[in-house]
Amino acid sequence: MIQVNHHLSSKTAIVGDYVTYAVTATSDAASRPHFFVPTSNKLGDFFILKQKTTSKKVGTQILTQKTYTLSAYQTGSVHIPIQTVFYQENGVTQSILLDKMSLDVQSVVTENIASANLRPLAQPLSLAMNLGPYIEGLLGSLLFALLLAYAYRYWKQRHLAAHPPHHLPSDPLSAADRALAELVALKARQFLEKGEVKAHYMALTDIIKHYFSERYEHPVTELTTEECLAALEHVMDDQTLRRLRHVLRLSDLAKFAKYVPTSEENEENWNKTHDCIYRTRILPEIASEDRQP
Repeated sequence: MIQVNHHLSSKTAIVGDYVTYAVTATSDAASRPHFFVPTSNKLGDFFILKQKTTSKKVGTQILTQKTYTLSAYQTGSVHIPIQTVFYQENGVTQSILLDKMSLDVQSVVTENIASANLRPLAQPLSLAMNLGPYIEGLLGSLLFALLLAYAYRYWKQRHLAAHPPHHLPSDPLSAADRALAELVALKARQFLEKGEVKAHYMALTDIIKHYFSERYEHPVTELTTEECLAALEHVMDDQTLRRLRHVLRLSDLAKFAKYVPTSEENEENWNKTHDCIYRTRILPEIASEDRQP
């Protein structure tokens, strides 16, 4: 059994204030809770200044807590995204999703402006400057650049007319076909059988991110897991997004927290990845021919 709760130290803050966000799991020893590990210095709209994980035994229960010291540098309502806590139940990894939390960040405002020690604004400096030569030089530069652009365009048109390009045949494989083939090849490399868990999950997330970058024409290869999920949540159905979220977050645990998934978890992640790619593939259009009567 496991119980999880989370809280912020305050509902409101001033720009630059430190706030504490804590996730606490109370469980038995067999549950082995694991918290999501951020892959950057940000947690939603907040900057992470410090983070630590503690664990202690209270009676027959284990109290595990992940604490973040955060700060926000934008005003308005800022958010901590949905957090995932993984745990073991009968040898199978399960997950609990924690709701998004919000904090109202306010700017520094002086309540009594009349009593504030404000200095008067300095008078603008009067500079005597003749801008004529500068404007003439700028216009001359622009005209020269336009002439160069026109000359290059004219040369390129003549060159292409004399030397038409030889177009290579397009790649017969779709993005989904390539990704599914790479997925099969990854299993054949047997990283997991060799104990190279991190290498397996690094390759798995590369396949996923390169596929979705090409599929939706939106680069996500350099994004963190949470940024990638946020970019894709508007273009795929909820079931596929949940499966993708589980795969990417468990992959982060394996890559960055030295978590070693069970063989059942590895097989489940591979199958879920295959399913996410297959469900989001572009179906080929079937051309219909007009039949003669």
